[in-house]
Amino acid sequence: MVLIACALAQTDELGRLQQNAVAGPLDKILPRKNYSAATYAFHMNRVCDEARGAVLERRGEAHTPRYRFSEPLMQPLAILKGLHDDHR
Repeated sequence: MVLIACALAQTDELGRLQQNAVAGPLDKILPRKNYSAATYAFHMNRVCDEARGAVLERRGEAHTPRYRFSEPLMQPLAILKGLHDDHR
């Protein structure tokens, strides 16, 4: 769900997103869950690892990282997967 929220999050002109941009889409996908930033940051960092396919790239300072999809087609694929699984 976090990856789908990342795909729906607001990005800058280079396709990078901030961690806090994931909160809004995640709240819409999983209403009434109220995940903390630390929880979804944990999941975002995990999908940056090679063991998880390195779907996201993490750049920048430790306290202000920016993320982007390592392969541009992964973003629409995550959205389509969410629609297919009916995660609004």
